[in-house]
Amino acid sequence: MSLEKENQSIPLSKHDVQKTLRTFCTTENDELNIRLAVSKVVTIHDGEKETTIVLPKESMTTRDLLKLINTDRCLAAKETKRIRKENEVISFIQEDKFLLVDRKDVCHVAITSSAFVVENCFSSNATIVDIIAAKETQLIYYMAETPIHFTTTENSLPVTVRVNLDEHGKTIQFSCHRIMTVERLCFISCRLFSVSEDNAQLRLADGTNPDEGLSLNGMDAIRTNFEFLLHSPRHLPCSITYLDRTIVLPRHSEQLISSLAKKLFEQLSIDFDRIDQFELFALDKDKTLLRLDMFIGDIKNVFPPPSSSNVAVEQKEKNFR
Repeated sequence: MSLEKENQSIPLSKHDVQKTLRTFCTTENDELNIRLAVSKVVTIHDGEKETTIVLPKESMTTRDLLKLINTDRCLAAKETKRIRKENEVISFIQEDKFLLVDRKDVCHVAITSSAFVVENCFSSNATIVDIIAAKETQLIYYMAETPIHFTTTENSLPVTVRVNLDEHGKTIQFSCHRIMTVERLCFISCRLFSVSEDNAQLRLADGTNPDEGLSLNGMDAIRTNFEFLLHSPRHLPCSITYLDRTIVLPRHSEQLISSLAKKLFEQLSIDFDRIDQFELFALDKDKTLLRLDMFIGDIKNVFPPPSSSNVAVEQKEKNFR
């Protein structure tokens, strides 16, 4: 509570509010303006842990809040999974429930229409329905590129395709044109599941292998729903983070860690000749320093189960270490 007087804002203490109004008047007809500010209460979820915080000041930003709870992670709205910008004032945000998100799990999303482009960041487990009216596919399936690009369209596509990744219990669903070939569907499925395209096969639900050049229309000109099983050799999902960008790529155990860095450099338009200016760290509890000539299979050993099913590394410039 504060007293607004002569272009000044005077905070009122607990002792001040016990006084009579006349105490604050300088003349008998003096006009008093009392401003009452109600502190915003926010709830932050971190896994099963839940913390409730009363904001100490109205102007507190996302950056201030993260410093208050002593974390270098990102703050996301609990419902939409959208990452809040560090300079946003918490009091001005409608949501009061938030999540803490690791920086390696942040997706950059660009949505393009004929009139505008909107760019935002989301947690990788956000779904497309949070962004545009589409199927509920988690953004992590699109993280082979950074940023992730979507284009809005007013045209509905006639065929719905459902693909299951064998032995992994993962499923994706999307719509497409009837002229889509099996080969193209296999390529799209590999990219969305982040698995290697080498020796991958798209099979029908009964286990048969359709010809790669066959279109959906050629398979059945009437059906509007198709279901496939994607069979792929064993791979390891690997993520690499640099600053606020993360990509997820499929890698085999015998591939070098430098292949991850090279792919990231390509997407960020960084000359790979600069690789000596950077260092790679495993995102394990010890932030283990890695060599570029190490194999993915060797790096896997620094992650304890069940994290060992994924390899996560971070790239930093040497002078920022």
